[in-house]
Amino acid sequence: NDIRFSECGSEMFTCGNDGFVAHFKLSGPQKWTLISRFKASTGSSVEGVASLLVLPSSSPNAPSRILTASCKLRLWNLASKAKGWELHQTYSGHSGQITHLSLARSDDGSLYALSSSDSENDRIVSLWRMPAAESKENGHHLAENNNSETAVANFAVNDDVKSFATRFGSDRVILS
Repeated sequence: NDIRFSECGSEMFTCGNDGFVAHFKLSGPQKWTLISRFKASTGSSVEGVASLLVLPSSSPNAPSRILTASCKLRLWNLASKAKGWELHQTYSGHSGQITHLSLARSDDGSLYALSSSDSENDRIVSLWRMPAAESKENGHHLAENNNSETAVANFAVNDDVKSFATRFGSDRVILS
């Protein structure tokens, strides 16, 4: 359902209705090698993954992070090559399948994700604060997220959201 690339363009992530995310690395001219594949839903039921985002790293040593969207948002951290992808946090708030994701950075450098659903009963755009990535001498980890697992803000819209762009002002978020 979605395909996204890392900032440097050497990594690619795909997701689909089977509930899996595939992680590829560029290994030669126009050659992608599968690095890992994991189930991006929890529990025994299969939730299709409609969209995903590759979150930027705060430094070259920061862990890889992705955000997946089904009926919930899930933040994943690549702990190590041996351990693979680990679920860091789940964000709830939409009543239907989340179909659109976008990233925005505020003036103070904080990273936010915006999400919208295609459900007729859920015509909102939600703003979620993402935890900062940190690196430690003994390995990588995500900073503890002291933020709530609920949206920082919700914006009611009259029509289905097909796409959106964001811009942070000194005291407001502008959606267009």
